[in-house]
Amino acid sequence: MIKRLKELLGDSLVYGLGSVLEKVGGFILLLFFANLLTPSDYGVLGLLAYMDMAFEALSSSGMRSAVFREFALADTLETKRRVVNTAIWGVLIGGVIIASIGMVFAPEIAELVTQNRGYANLVRVDFAACIASAVSAIPMLVLQAARRSVPFASINFSKFVLTSATTVFFIVGLKWGVWGPILSVGLWNVVYATFLVASQLREFGFEIHWPTWKRMFTYGFPFMPYRLLAVANTAFSTYMVASLMGVRSAGIYQVAARFALPLGFVVDAITQAWWPYKFRIYKEEKDPANLFRTITTSYLAMTTYLWVGTAIWGPEVLRFAIHRVEYHPAAYVIGSIALARLMIGVYQMFGTGIELGDNAKPIALVSLAGLLVGLGSSFALIPLWGATGAAISASLGAFVMTVVIFQLGQARIRIHHDWPAITAIAIASASCVFAGHEVLSITSFWRRILIDVALSLGYPLLVVLILAASRTQRERMRALYDRVQAIRRKRREPSVA
Repeated sequence: MIKRLKELLGDSLVYGLGSVLEKVGGFILLLFFANLLTPSDYGVLGLLAYMDMAFEALSSSGMRSAVFREFALADTLETKRRVVNTAIWGVLIGGVIIASIGMVFAPEIAELVTQNRGYANLVRVDFAACIASAVSAIPMLVLQAARRSVPFASINFSKFVLTSATTVFFIVGLKWGVWGPILSVGLWNVVYATFLVASQLREFGFEIHWPTWKRMFTYGFPFMPYRLLAVANTAFSTYMVASLMGVRSAGIYQVAARFALPLGFVVDAITQAWWPYKFRIYKEEKDPANLFRTITTSYLAMTTYLWVGTAIWGPEVLRFAIHRVEYHPAAYVIGSIALARLMIGVYQMFGTGIELGDNAKPIALVSLAGLLVGLGSSFALIPLWGATGAAISASLGAFVMTVVIFQLGQARIRIHHDWPAITAIAIASASCVFAGHEVLSITSFWRRILIDVALSLGYPLLVVLILAASRTQRERMRALYDRVQAIRRKRREPSVA
């Protein structure tokens, strides 16, 4: 079990290293562009980003999920070759069809997404970039499925560096404003798609095996409505803020989301490692449910601490780093947006089991339930609490999704979680975040910092006490402690001799 945890942690650290470098770079760019792009510009870019996510879900038709499963379970190179070829060509054909339709109806889509038909040409260029992005995602998924985390992280990071440098040139040098990021991303999407697809097809060949396509499509297609609904669950908060409060408020919401990145990058890194790794655990472990339970509790202990830290220190960093006061209301939204990021990770962990079977059709109900709850609650909470209400609505939707997918997953593999410890961790973290939110209204800087430090140090102590009070977790902690002590003794033996 310790070996499995170390392997998962190792993959997560590699994914996380590339992710954190990318997030830090993105954060620096945010501070740099805060004086060059208006909140309305950020709102438009954020809304278009969600359109891109919807495009990828449509064009892939569930092939992303099928690649993970088929590649991980394939026993021969021939089978893997068929999986890769099928996914690449399927996504390419689907992407061209959907992008062509989107370009024809670009004015209507621009009005729907950004509330401004004048962005029609921007939408057309974005659709063209989406084709390359969707196709290049398949080779990257193959790297994940093969657990080649170092090449995966390196490619992502190099792409980020080149895209960022080009964006700076377009915005600062050429004064292209909101067009800069779109053109920069599109340019490097095409370059990397060409390189990645050529590399994969050279390794696996060009043959398309239609029986493989049918099997993958049958398995993966039920994930398409699920992924579309998942995008809707993610995007509806920003969209509802834009609809009810204006695109400028949506931009402020997006800036707040950037300050929730410390939690987001950890969730993303572990999720990227967890998706392929769970199949390996299920395939090789005699008691996978026991390992899934341990990993889930440990994951919650770690990520809730990051949620507390993000909610407490994110607002302070925002106020210090961005001097334009029109962005400062974002400080009050960071904690609730970080909660939404946390719930995405919770959903991934408690959903373990649903994807291990052959029938994924019920999964569409998961996102539908979350969307209905999130959308319905947003009409009540946004007028009441503004952008904070939108983030809380997203969290409620993710919570409902977690409850539903947990029930579906339990039908595939029953996992007996440590519910008393999990509940106590949830209550303790929520209490610390609420206290941190109340501290924001204190005008004295040093008084705020003193309370923030106390909360930051107090929460991990609470978690240790909670885990120590749990018999199951206490045994796990004792086993881990004994293992560490044994390793230390073993290292000392040569020096003693």
